[in-house]
Amino acid sequence: ELQILPQVLSVCKVDAVTDIDLSGEFVFVGKTNEETSLVCAKDSAPEDCVRDDGWRAFLVAGDLDFSLVGIIAGISAILTETGISIFVVSTYNTDYVLVKEEKLAPAAAALEARGMSLLGNSKIIIREIRPEDGRYVGTSAFGPARQEVKPGRGWIVPI
Repeated sequence: ELQILPQVLSVCKVDAVTDIDLSGEFVFVGKTNEETSLVCAKDSAPEDCVRDDGWRAFLVAGDLDFSLVGIIAGISAILTETGISIFVVSTYNTDYVLVKEEKLAPAAAALEARGMSLLGNSKIIIREIRPEDGRYVGTSAFGPARQEVKPGRGWIVPI
């Protein structure tokens, strides 16, 4: 099962760990002898760093045992077939698969079409149909949402 996180994320390369605000809800730091990387909410990203904004994350739900194999490979294969690149963050408990924000809806549709289930707050309730521009407007757990879709198909994601 996957869950779409509500935050828009930034992937950053920072000069020092002291540049990082660790108080956010989603903060991942990776440090090697060559660099310090940060994944955090876009509004929490340091201004003075190399950064790539506009990422969204799928959380692999539940605690994953280290003996489990193929979870990321399966997700990656589906998204590769769809032409969607990913950035993966792994923690002790689980994995996060990040896609660019504009690829979130097609990624969710592709994953669901291949049998992956997306948990509750990822779906929306349609409250208005605009036939003049082919858009459905609705609400989700994330607030207002809009996307061009056909009835019964596709995903509507936050705007």
